[in-house]
Amino acid sequence: MKKIGALILFLFVVNAHAQKKPVYVTDSIMQLYKQDGTAAKNFKSEGRTDVKKLKQGLWIDYKIEKDFVCYNEDGVIKQLFGSYLIYGEGSYFNGKRTGLWKFCVIEDKTFKKILLQEATYKNGGKEGPLAYLLPNGEKGVTGTYHLDKIDGTFKNYYASGAVFSEHDYSVGVLNGPYKFYYQDGKVKSEGNYTNNIKDGVQQLFYHTGQVQEISNLVMGVEDGLYQYFYTNGQLSVEKEYKAGLLMNIKASNSPAGAARDKGTIRNGKGTVINYNNEGAVYAVQTFKGGKLISEDKKN
Repeated sequence: MKKIGALILFLFVVNAHAQKKPVYVTDSIMQLYKQDGTAAKNFKSEGRTDVKKLKQGLWIDYKIEKDFVCYNEDGVIKQLFGSYLIYGEGSYFNGKRTGLWKFCVIEDKTFKKILLQEATYKNGGKEGPLAYLLPNGEKGVTGTYHLDKIDGTFKNYYASGAVFSEHDYSVGVLNGPYKFYYQDGKVKSEGNYTNNIKDGVQQLFYHTGQVQEISNLVMGVEDGLYQYFYTNGQLSVEKEYKAGLLMNIKASNSPAGAARDKGTIRNGKGTVINYNNEGAVYAVQTFKGGKLISEDKKN
């Protein structure tokens, strides 16, 4: 299994009991096992080579690889990145992996194999469906590879099987829409990526479906209007950005819709008054050239 070509950050929220962080055989543990002979006895690759010493047919591989494993911590499935001893099982043709391969991490001490990933290979590279599995064997991530790179829609799942998030890739690069979901399937947030950078309209939603926040980004930089809404749908604040600089506060309202003092900022210069959910002022900020230069926090 080759080094991960793009960083994929996944978070899985589950309804389950907390488990201890798993301990798997890593590169450092493997060094100790090589010294005492444990590695040679328990982690030996097996298969057939031809006269050219190319791997052919079914093989069992043991290799140290950089990857991540998933574990449950207080009801949340988290990722633990590291260099793990990976057990691989599948076929070679002329020295290149082909067809379906299954990969496992090795539990330390017991040497139990925990299924981590299933991937399809063509001419030595990942091509076609791929799945990362949660510790209980359920799917955690599904997607496809093309030319050994992430391609198409990658989905992350809750333990219930509901979709947690969706991201679109184009040959290893985040391109296109993304969405995060509440466990009942309602959209939690959505937006767009261009060449791995958030770009265009980004939105957050309350669980009711009401819009919470709308912002516009130009290649990761705020540009245009930003709006934040109360749960009742009333506009709380509307800001105007230009190339990442705060230029104006166009509106500031109470939950009932009453206009309130928004400060003196105009064309990037002046004060901005910030309110908490109870309507009390919690900070007064001063801007110059669209940049924050001071902040007076209230008790």
